Order: sequence, then C-alpha cells, then structure tokens
Amino acid sequence: MKARWTWFILLSLVLSQFSMFLSCCYAMEVDKTVVVSRVIDGDTFEVSSGQRVRLADIDAPENGQAGFYEAKNVLSDLVLDKTVYLDIDDLYQTDKYGRLVCVVYVRVDSSSYKNVNKALLVEGVAVIKNYNNEFNPYSWTLYENVNSSSDVPAFPFNLTDFSFDFHDEPEEVNPAIIVFGILVVVAIALVALIVRQDKIAKIKEKHSPNSSTKLLVTRECILLHN
Repeated sequence: MKARWTWFILLSLVLSQFSMFLSCCYAMEVDKTVVVSRVIDGDTFEVSSGQRVRLADIDAPENGQAGFYEAKNVLSDLVLDKTVYLDIDDLYQTDKYGRLVCVVYVRVDSSSYKNVNKALLVEGVAVIKNYNNEFNPYSWTLYENVNSSSDVPAFPFNLTDFSFDFHDEPEEVNPAIIVFGILVVVAIALVALIVRQDKIAKIKEKHSPNSSTKLLVTRECILLHN
C-alpha cells in the first residue's frame, strides 16, 4: 500500500511540474527595458543603444509592399520614444541579422501591459509567422496584468553576448511539445509501475504468510518483475 501511494505522489509531482512549465512558458517575462528611438518597419525597431529588435513570430509588409506604411505607423504609435519591455527569446536571442528576437510590451497603466506583437495582429497589419523559438503566438493575450512595476525586472547583462543565428527557413517547432512528450512518457512509466506494485501487493495478500506459501509468492513476484 505504501508503494502504491509513493508512485501516485510521484505521478502527481510530474503533472504539477508540467503545469508549472506551461505557466512559465506563456506568462509575461521581461529580460530588458529599453527606449525606442526609431521604427524601421512594421516588425522592427531600433533602441537608444543602436540595437535593433525584431518582433517575434509576426511578419509585417516590407518596404515597397502594400501595407508597409500602415504597419510602420501602427508600430510607431505603440512604441516610438517610449520605454518598452523586452521578453527575449531564450533559445536564440538574436536572428541572423543580429536583431534581438522579442515579444515586446508597453505599459498601459500601473498594473497592465500591452503585448505589442499581439496588437499588430489585432490591428490586421501583420500576420503570424511561427518560427522555432520559445514563443507561442497562439497563446498571446493583448494585455498582461501584474501587481506592480516591481514585477517587471530587467536583466543586468546583455543577452546578445549569447547570440545564435536563425536558419533561413527554421522549422516551426514548439519546445513545449518536446517537454510535454517527455513528461507523458514519464507519466506512463509511473502508471505502469503503480499497476505492477499493486499486483504484487494483491498476490502477497492472497496468500497466507506461512512457510508453505512463501516460495509460491516469491515465484509469482519474480515472474511479474520479468
């Protein structure tokens, strides 16, 4: 009985850790706070340090394409000359052009922030382009609520020191799916162990603990383990 409860507890811990993982994946996270000095186009801007930022997992029209100025103007209204909060991609940090790949937030009031990437999608001036990174654009909400400004920290170092390049055509793989698969396998293994331990316990309960049945119980337990 003790073994059964032990495995149930382990299974519960695995499932709870997965829930925590999902909440961490999709909750607002801020790695850096910057001021936007120039908007390049509908999905790229430059900050006061000269670093360029590429909005993750969205695509706006390029210069010369229909909708270019509309998208650029919407982004300018959202971020130009404002302090913004960057959630930098944990997998690659930058793209092949050296731009930080981010989900960007702007403060709305003392307790809420607007997801700029999502806002461009809502305005209809950009479309989803789901690259291989930590983000899931389908899980974004337009606003994120926090208790106070202290909930929006900034890293004390430059994440571009750890940059990697994108492939030209990255595969659309969500790392959460990989972790989910691993945890499912672990959960199945734990369930199998629970069932086996339960069978062993039933065999032991079925036979009286006298010397004439000990050998039979031992043999049945060995067969189950094999």
